[in-house]
Amino acid sequence: MYHVDDYVIYGNNGVCQIQSIGALPILDQDKQYYTLTPLFSTETIYTPTDTTIFMRPVMAQEEAHQLLNEVYVFIEDIAEQCTSISIDDHYEDYIKSSGSKDLVYLIKVIHAKRFLAIQSGKKTISLRDQQFLKEAEKLLYGEIAIVTGSSKDGVKHKVDSRLEEKMTAYLEEHELGS
Repeated sequence: MYHVDDYVIYGNNGVCQIQSIGALPILDQDKQYYTLTPLFSTETIYTPTDTTIFMRPVMAQEEAHQLLNEVYVFIEDIAEQCTSISIDDHYEDYIKSSGSKDLVYLIKVIHAKRFLAIQSGKKTISLRDQQFLKEAEKLLYGEIAIVTGSSKDGVKHKVDSRLEEKMTAYLEEHELGS
């Protein structure tokens, strides 16, 4: 069981802070609820303490730094995988898992797809890719920002610039750059 003021990841709402734990006056008085406030939106969420919706504590600061380092390690397979349509079939699974490593992988793949699309003369990636990238960034960058004391925008900028740098180096090394 969590405690008041704990930060948790709740479903696809991202980072939430537990404001209170207790019965809700208008519902079953025997059932306990968490009152959650998402940190990057304005709603309030009431969920039973025995909820079946995915909920976990936010990562530790050390884990956040390890994940950022993992983002910065460009795996050459990503370049090949990002052109494959089969990876698209798994986007939703990666988001639903709310697993930090799955989100890192998804972000890397979609960034690589966007970079390769631009290199080949296209303006951008598909709307579906854009939507999944935005959702993955919301979930992962919000959590990293909270545990590292950074802003979500600061985390995004740091990751975006490093991934672009890695992708540029990859393309130059493989003589794929323009």
